[in-house]
Amino acid sequence: MKNLLLTTALIFGFATSASALEFNIGVQSGYNWSESDVTIPAYGPSNFTLDSDGWIIGGFAGIDWDMGPNWSLGIEADVNWTDADGSNLSGGGPPGELYLIEQNWNASLRARVAVDIATNTELFFFNGAACTEIDTKYSPLAGGTDSDTLQGWTTGFGHDRS
Repeated sequence: MKNLLLTTALIFGFATSASALEFNIGVQSGYNWSESDVTIPAYGPSNFTLDSDGWIIGGFAGIDWDMGPNWSLGIEADVNWTDADGSNLSGGGPPGELYLIEQNWNASLRARVAVDIATNTELFFFNGAACTEIDTKYSPLAGGTDSDTLQGWTTGFGHDRS
């Protein structure tokens, strides 16, 4: 019980100390690309790779807690709109169907650890959960359409100068 009270007091102290908090908010944009391996059992050995790409724009927000003279912990989230799409012949009956894939949005929630390596420069590592919505369809629409939200993870590292 004593450890629980001490841990709760420490967490509350970090969360309420205004001088130990740094809030981040902003917009981001870039280019998005992916590669999908597609298998359509109804068409026999119809396996192919489909590349999709497009622009991405969104927003992010985060909070960092100063944990000592040279390091911090944080939580970040982002939500993005994208027009990434791609197509490939599916291998279905003559003359073939066009298989289309579209990514509409993606989002992630990440934990972040950062260490200061020089004045106004830090190295950071992040890890967390990610999700995206994917729409697939055939042209002509004989095969129908499908929409699915996929879950996964995101991890990375980098440096930041302020």
